[in-house]
Amino acid sequence: MTPPRHTGDRPSLRTFFSVLAATGALSALVVRAAVAAAPDPVRIPLAWGAGTAAAVLGAVVATAAPSVRAARGLRHRLDSVTRDLGRLLHQQARTSDETRQEHQRLIDELARQGAEFTETFEAERRTSPSATASTAVRSPRRRPPR
Repeated sequence: MTPPRHTGDRPSLRTFFSVLAATGALSALVVRAAVAAAPDPVRIPLAWGAGTAAAVLGAVVATAAPSVRAARGLRHRLDSVTRDLGRLLHQQARTSDETRQEHQRLIDELARQGAEFTETFEAERRTSPSATASTAVRSPRRRPPR
């Protein structure tokens, strides 16, 4: 079975900053190319707007990256728990079947012993009729005086 994660586990800042740097570098290249290709009167507003959009995009992607990693880990844990559950259900079904078979075996053995005891009792009763008569008529025991 897989051990549960500690509640204090947090994604590392390394993942956050590496994704932020990669997104920032790509966004900076795209913004620079767009500003260089734009006509002169539109360059300054385009640079401000595209730069702001690139910063927001970088923050969103950097924030989402640990969530994607956590989701992947949770999927892995879910698969592991599902396999464990399947294995435990299979084991429970096998144990239940074995228990049912043992129960049936004990019932059959008890019935066989009951029949054997009945046969033995009947055979003893047929061979010694005086023994049964003497046990049938018994005198009550007297209590000693106090």
